[in-house]
Amino acid sequence: EKWLRSTLAASSAQCTLAYMHAPRFSSGVHGDADWLEDLWQALDDYDAYLMLAGHDHNYERLAPLHADGTQVASGGIQSFVVGTGGTWLRDTDSPRSGSEVLIDDKHGVLVLDLEPDSYEWQFVDTTGAVLDQGSRSCS
Repeated sequence: EKWLRSTLAASSAQCTLAYMHAPRFSSGVHGDADWLEDLWQALDDYDAYLMLAGHDHNYERLAPLHADGTQVASGGIQSFVVGTGGTWLRDTDSPRSGSEVLIDDKHGVLVLDLEPDSYEWQFVDTTGAVLDQGSRSCS
């Protein structure tokens, strides 16, 4: 956490993306990783906007959330869980609070277009169909 905070403090980037294996928040079988709360808080303190993770074998886009899992009115970290790269997929019972899109029956990839002050995303399945898309400003 100390390394992360010092790295973020030294950055002048307007739009910060972070990634890790296990998701802080997930509706998947592994669920929320509470042990990542301090890292998420550090990212939130330094205005990171985008978090990518895998681990759960599904696709999920979550609304911006605080480290404690509450939704953020403006700003905050939007996260994606993308564990759809080729192994078996896992059914999910129900979406957690803050889940905006949950797909557990399609393999695919997340395509990101990263700009200095914004990003766009598309979740594309193996047939080429776009199943989720959108954009967000980092200001």
